[in-house]
Amino acid sequence: MRPLLFVYSLFFFNISLSQEDVENFVLLNIDSSSFYAFTKKGVYTSSIDSVGNTSSVYRPYVDKIPSSLNGIDFNSLAPIRHQNSIYFLFPGGGVLYQYKNNKIIRIDESFPHRNQFSGFFFSFKDGLYLLGGYGYWKAKNYLTKFNFKSGSWDIVKIEGSAPKGGINQGSFVLEGDKIYVYDFYFKKNNSNSDEYNPNLFELNLSALKWINKGRLQNPSSLSLENKIQKTKISFGNSLFEKDQKNNFYSLITPSKNSVITYSSDNKLSQLNDNAIKVGDYIVFYSLTADRLKNFISIINISSFKKINESTLIADSENLLIKYSVFSGLFILMLMFFLFVYFNVQNKVFYLSKVSLFNKTNSINLTDDELIVLKSFKENQLDNSSVLSLFSDESKSSDAIVKKKNKILFDLNQKFEAIFKFQLLIKKSDKKDSRQIVYSIPKKIKLIVED
Repeated sequence: MRPLLFVYSLFFFNISLSQEDVENFVLLNIDSSSFYAFTKKGVYTSSIDSVGNTSSVYRPYVDKIPSSLNGIDFNSLAPIRHQNSIYFLFPGGGVLYQYKNNKIIRIDESFPHRNQFSGFFFSFKDGLYLLGGYGYWKAKNYLTKFNFKSGSWDIVKIEGSAPKGGINQGSFVLEGDKIYVYDFYFKKNNSNSDEYNPNLFELNLSALKWINKGRLQNPSSLSLENKIQKTKISFGNSLFEKDQKNNFYSLITPSKNSVITYSSDNKLSQLNDNAIKVGDYIVFYSLTADRLKNFISIINISSFKKINESTLIADSENLLIKYSVFSGLFILMLMFFLFVYFNVQNKVFYLSKVSLFNKTNSINLTDDELIVLKSFKENQLDNSSVLSLFSDESKSSDAIVKKKNKILFDLNQKFEAIFKFQLLIKKSDKKDSRQIVYSIPKKIKLIVED
């Protein structure tokens, strides 16, 4: 790739195609100086010479196209070159066509899946693959491979940190055996809202493993609706991106963590995702002045002006901030965990003849308070049992109840003043709501000393 690639000159060329179905075609580059334009009735083979002049040869197909292609726009197909053949993928995945012997034939035994719109269709070694995409109200993060023997698509098992929630309207760059994925939306927890994923992911096709490479330096501020209008063109190991609202373009190379921004040319206002790179030219289709028909436009690349250079993923300074924040949060979480742990774990108290104590503090007990605490079995005692501890035939029942209440109240007051929580809890009996029971909290273990 030339150092000054992506610089558009003032020379602007149009290819005039005379077929009546010209508004419905798909582009595919042949080499650095020629390309195809496939229509529903035939194919144009066009060449660009050293000074920018173009010539085209038209050949009608020897047979009609498959009937499944009649109802769709040709430019919605995803074309690819694979092992000296040309293939077209139906929008959303599933149906696959091959251009062979000057005709287009269907080669699959599948059906229009419509499950991976905006997915990445690519060739690797001996296979054709489709990664991610959106369909049936869900974004996908899986990889499917076409099985040439069965004519169907199989899901490929991948390990590692896959983008959770799927990949919708993603940016993809294939370099060697790695695919870089970034700037995409996903569905969070199967909700209806679209969330933006600010990370760069790498899929190693040889190891079949996902790797999260880090957070993007400048995450996209576009809504999903605006991002659909964003133009993305594959340029070898880089991706050329143009936001329809902004008058500039970016060349993004994930393997080098590089983003270079160039000044724009208003003649590219109709640039779209169907554009291709042919040598030093961008080839795409445009609308005529009356906006009724399409024609192919060619723009030469020569001295495009660079206006900015930055990184794609977070640099070292941002990483330091990120890890500092993470470490701070971890310490706070650890402190919170320890606080909760030591507050919920069992607290051991020892009961002697004169006091109740643990490792840090103690309270003195009266004889009556000692009798009450020694009577607790399995941390619970019913009200009648407490009253029986202070039964006295010489006193009325009311006097015994008041004495019991005062003993329990004083004991709770002393205990709470030192240990900051109540020792005895009054509540209704689970078996009989009319009965009252007193219990010691489950986190307290009471040990009676000899």
